[in-house]
Amino acid sequence: SFNLKKSYEELEEKVIERTADLVKSQATLTTVLSNAPLILFSADTNGIITLSEGQSLSLIGIKSGQAVGVSMYEMYEDNPEVLNAIKSALNGEIKILKIQLEQFTFEVNCSPLYNINNKIIGLISLYFDVTENLKAQEIIRSEKEKSDRLLLNILPEKIANELKENGF
Repeated sequence: SFNLKKSYEELEEKVIERTADLVKSQATLTTVLSNAPLILFSADTNGIITLSEGQSLSLIGIKSGQAVGVSMYEMYEDNPEVLNAIKSALNGEIKILKIQLEQFTFEVNCSPLYNINNKIIGLISLYFDVTENLKAQEIIRSEKEKSDRLLLNILPEKIANELKENGF
């Protein structure tokens, strides 16, 4: 009886320690996700959001956790490309696409979420804000066009093309 009581107390102590570790890990994960420059949605197999985190949520007017319980199908009812990505993820495929939300452009990775038995239990969508990258690419493209036009104004076309190709 004494040994059984002692074993029970040790087991109870381990449960308390592991629960504390789990709570700490969950708090750390929430902090990391809340401060990450992205949006993370997870949803169940019905497309109902179970987690919404990420610093970029504020870009589209959503607070952390505010989208929980919302249907992704309703949220994106006007965007067939996103709806297709959601369905694909729930069928085991990974889809990557670019979408426009408000005045921002996001690269979205929509992936299936599996349980320990390798059964699909939902999906995870990661949204990366690529707005600034796209603006920078457009500026670079525009400046390259200006540079090319200037080169053609100064040099004959054949020599200008050779310079662009070989860098001499």
